[in-house]
Amino acid sequence: RDLGHRPLTQSSELDSTTTELLRLRSRHHGLQSGTIIAPTQVSEKPGTGHIHIALVVALLGVAGTLMNVLQLGSVFAGTAERPAAVLVSTITFLLLIVYIALGVRSFVVARRWRREQRAAD
Repeated sequence: RDLGHRPLTQSSELDSTTTELLRLRSRHHGLQSGTIIAPTQVSEKPGTGHIHIALVVALLGVAGTLMNVLQLGSVFAGTAERPAAVLVSTITFLLLIVYIALGVRSFVVARRWRREQRAAD
């Protein structure tokens, strides 16, 4: 299905009964990419599992940067072989920890909200 120059603004406009891909052309002719491919099948909760996958990838990133973070003391002592790599890994480590904490917090808030909604019904 080709929707021409009409941007897709709401997921309710998609035909949820088919699994075909549709082609959307950008309304802005100055953009380099004029075609966006999107699935037409939309679930009731879009992106439900995506945050879980993102948090697992963030957890792998924490594990991957941990070795360099443990060498932070050698940077301050002046004996580190690659001080820039250690500092960048430490910044990445801290950002990923914050991201994971916010993700887990959002799960907790969503669970509480669902529990309150069930209790209200």
